[in-house]
Order: sequence, then structure tokens, then C-alpha cells
Amino acid sequence: MRRNDLAAWLLAGALAGQAGGTVYGLVMRHLGVIESIAALVRLPPSAVGGWIVHMVVAGIIGAGFAALIRRQEHSAGDLLFWGLIYGAVWWIIGPLTLAPLLIRREALAWDLTSAQETFPMLLGHLQYGVTTSLALLIWRRSSFERPSTGAVVRGVLAGVVGAAMTGKALVDQGLLGQFVGIDSHDPSGPLWLGVLLVGAGTGLAFAATVPTVRDSAGAALVRGFVFGFLAWILIPMTIVGLATRGMLPWGMGFAHDAFPGLLAYLLFGGILGLAYQWLSVTWRVLFAEATSHDDEGYGTEGLRALGRGSAAGLLGGLFYTVMLARLGSFEGIAQLMRADNAAVGVLVHVVVSVIWGAVYGLLFRRQTYGIGSAVGWGVAFGFFLWVVGPNTLFAVLTGHTPDWSADGAAPRTASLVGHLVYGAVLGVGFHYLEARHNPWWQPRRTRLEARARRRRRQLQTSAPAIWALVMLIALSLPIIFGGSDEMGRNAMKSDAQASLTSEPSGPPMDDMQPMR
Repeated sequence: MRRNDLAAWLLAGALAGQAGGTVYGLVMRHLGVIESIAALVRLPPSAVGGWIVHMVVAGIIGAGFAALIRRQEHSAGDLLFWGLIYGAVWWIIGPLTLAPLLIRREALAWDLTSAQETFPMLLGHLQYGVTTSLALLIWRRSSFERPSTGAVVRGVLAGVVGAAMTGKALVDQGLLGQFVGIDSHDPSGPLWLGVLLVGAGTGLAFAATVPTVRDSAGAALVRGFVFGFLAWILIPMTIVGLATRGMLPWGMGFAHDAFPGLLAYLLFGGILGLAYQWLSVTWRVLFAEATSHDDEGYGTEGLRALGRGSAAGLLGGLFYTVMLARLGSFEGIAQLMRADNAAVGVLVHVVVSVIWGAVYGLLFRRQTYGIGSAVGWGVAFGFFLWVVGPNTLFAVLTGHTPDWSADGAAPRTASLVGHLVYGAVLGVGFHYLEARHNPWWQPRRTRLEARARRRRRQLQTSAPAIWALVMLIALSLPIIFGGSDEMGRNAMKSDAQASLTSEPSGPPMDDMQPMR
């Protein structure tokens, strides 16, 4: 169908919404809340009435999704990420807004406690968005790009590499089973084989959604980062839970205990995205025809990106320094140099900020075309640094074992905020420096017109959805941090809950730490 054929898109969206509604309806039935949906239209609570109302609403919402994305890029990855953020938006509109107003006759449920209580609904809405987008993708199967054999091989290889690196970090914590969603602390051969198979399967799925690399390495990293979050929901939190326990382990107690798996999948996703992108570029350089480069040579451009990124990293580090100073965290940072002096901590923080800024410059060059995209990519990079730095590298470099448990990561919430601020300032600073540059052989008007075209194209892809999803993941962390075993027991069967409970590993780290 043509992109502007509204009637056809609405019909397809309604049918896709029915597919997503069926999956989400089974989830609500499993959680025992499908009967309450009938109250939306003043019907008495019943399973039949709830199903009817739910499916009607699901079709309407699906039609709305199709209307919103019909003018966007329709690759598999773009539809998938737009579906995810669309489902998250309806979690806010539905359980947190309409449900308390229309069903319980209460005030808006926009507080932490309500978010924790409806956390299973968030996962359900995300799966609704995924199913609806995949159904639309099947409807357009003749127009989306299929992965080549080379893309499949690169995806599987990148997934295995990412799973091996992430699995090593989990082994150090005695939590390798978290990657496949089982309560096992024995890193045996069969468990490692399961981890690598999950990595290979996830890499294959990533190659199917992103068959061709068109963006920078930084965009690939962030895309993989978000894809890792989706994989955490679908594999250990859903598929394995249903297969091994006959239930959806979506209660807050379960999510709290499974938090190491979340950090593992975020890190795994970032590695997967980077490895897949680098393998694709290498493949193109070795086997594809050479293409012209419309700017400077790669070496010159890389050096300029290093310099701009370093300067922008210094600026972001200075903003973060104000937060660190108010919290008195520089003595802790100095531990990286085996010292406890605040002045040493300041110096280490500045140097590390510059180094990560240089990395950002290399990964995200030619990727930001406005303040919005600069903030989006910068914040996403800052979030990834929080996973890599305070939660992983800081412990390793100071001679400790990383602690990815929810209880261990919760004190680092302030550090998360600091990294997001650092990333935002870094992104904006780098964009400003990069936008000012104009090659002497290229008219400035030509340069600006080309940048405007690339900006419009980027906004038609899933980039805005990816930025929003990164913020959703970041905002979900305090919800999980506040989850307790008691909430999980109230939501699920107590005997199944007991089988998942695990002790947090290692002492919590300092509250604020630098961008390691």
C-alpha cells in the first residue's frame, strides 16, 4: 500500500492491534485483571465482557498506531522501536490515568507506588506494542528489507561475542544463570552453552530487524542497548518464566531479583550493536564496491572528532563536577589511583570525562543534526556509561567484583542522574563544535542543505523512539529499586517466589562515581 493510503493503514493497524490485544489479553487473564476491563463501559466485572472491551480498545489503539507511523520509515527495526514506545505511552494513558479515573474513581496514579503496582502492565503494554508492530510488518512483508546471509552471520557472531563478554561479568558475580533466567550459580558447560545460544539467537533477531547499517557506530550502540532491554523482557522475564514455572514472573519482587539480568542484557545489547556495526563496516570495506566520501578523509575526520569530543567531554565533566562536589564524592573517585585525596579525585574525573568525550566523538560523528538529536544521543550514551562505569569498570579497576544487584545499584541512582546530565551536555557541546565546521571546498549553503536533509530523514526513522525508550528504561530503574520481595509475593505464588529469591552479591559502591 502507498504510505499515504490512510484507510488501508487504519484497517491494517486495527487488525494488527487485534493481534497485539490477543497477546496482551492472555497476559491480563494470567494476571487476573481481565475481568476489571469491563468496567470501562460500565459493565459488571466478567471475563467475557472484559475480553470484548479489551479487544475493541486494542483494535482502536492499533489503528492509531498505524496512523501515526504511516509516514515514517517502515523497516523492521523502525516499526519495532516505534511499537515499543507506543506501548509504553499507553501504559501511562491506561493503567496510570484512565483506569483510576474511570474504573476506581480515584485520582491520577502518577506516583512511584502506583508505577510499582502496575509494573506488570508496563511489560504487557510493551509486548502489545511489539506484537502490533510485528503484525504490521508481516502485512508489509513485500516491502521491508530481508537480511542477507552475510547479515545473519554477522548478527550471530556479534551475539556470541556479546554474550561471552557479558557472561564473564556474570560469572565473576556467581550469577551466570541470570542471563537465561534460571536460578543457577554453577557456570557449567551446559549453562554456558545456553548463554551462547541465547546470544546467537538474539544476534540473529537483531540482524533481522537491522539488516543494513546506515548510521554511525554510536547509533548502533544505542539501538543494541534498547534491543537488549527488549530481549530481557522477552527471554528471562517471559519465555523462560513460562517454560520453567508456568507463570509470568513480572511481580516487583521478581524484577528486583532479576535486576542483574537487566544490566547484563543492557551491556550485552550495546556490545551486540557495536560488534554488528563494526563487522558490517569491515565486510563492506573488504567485499563491497568503494563509495565516495563527501567530506574529508577518514583519518582527518577521525582526528577532528577526537578533538571535538574531548572538548565537549571536558564541558560535560565540568557540569558533572558541580554535582560531585556537593555530594563529596571525589575521595571515592580517587580510589582509581589508589588514593583518597579530593584533588586527585577531581583530576581523575576530568581526565575520564575527556576520554569518554573523545570516544563519543568517534562513535557519534556525523550523527547529530540539531539540539534534539544531540540531547537524545548524548543522554543515551550517558546511560550506557552508567552501566559500563560505576556498575562495572569502577569495581574492576579498584579490585572489587562488580555488583549488579538491585540493592547494590540503588545507591548509584544519583550517579545515573549525573551521567545523564553529562551525556546531554556532551552531546550538545559536540553538536555545536561539529556544526560550526565547514570544509573550505564546500559552499556553506550546500553544507546546511545537506544537513537539513539528513535531519529530516533521521526524524522519519526510529531515532526519536529510541531516545524516548532510553529515558523509559532509565525511569524504570527507580521503580525496580523500590520493588520488595513482599510485593512480589502478593502478586505471585509464594512458592514460586521463594525459588527465585537470591542474595545480593558484594557491598554497594559509593553513591556518586565518575564516567569510568
